[in-house]
Amino acid sequence: MKTTTIQYTTGRDYGARWEVRTGFAGYWENCWTESDGAPVTFPTEAAARAELAEHLAEMDAAGMDYNAGDFAVVQVGAPDPAEPSAVE
Repeated sequence: MKTTTIQYTTGRDYGARWEVRTGFAGYWENCWTESDGAPVTFPTEAAARAELAEHLAEMDAAGMDYNAGDFAVVQVGAPDPAEPSAVE
């Protein structure tokens, strides 16, 4: 399995919080939630990227098949990425 960290930035400041969005057929959604149902957000892009890298490593360890391009780190409130760029 190949672990890839996804990074996507818009070049605009939409706020101080970051989230991991999962791509589905035609749309992106923040599927990560707290126990109370609130969306998980991160204080920095680096924190969101680190959590995503850990998530993908856990998927690798479990032998799960995934497409790293189905994940994007974006600022909360930013538009959905058309296509995230993979950073090795």
